[in-house]
Amino acid sequence: MLDTIYHNLPIVSNMYRDTFNITFPNFSDIYKAVLTRHDLVHRNGFTKDGNPVEIDKGTINELINNVKSFVRKLVTELDK
Repeated sequence: MLDTIYHNLPIVSNMYRDTFNITFPNFSDIYKAVLTRHDLVHRNGFTKDGNPVEIDKGTINELINNVKSFVRKLVTELDK
């Protein structure tokens, strides 16, 4: 577990399934944000194709809402 990269949601989802016997809520929108983060951090704000990554306040607010919803659903699953 020490070598697990926790922003790799497919791997973490499998860990939760195997450990807690739960299914992760849909994380496709959050995972897209993880990939965007990768472009920002590791590609200096550009995609693999060399296009600049553009983020606005609406994008950030949508991500915040998606993460809050994801966490609420995950807590519900863990409480079962």
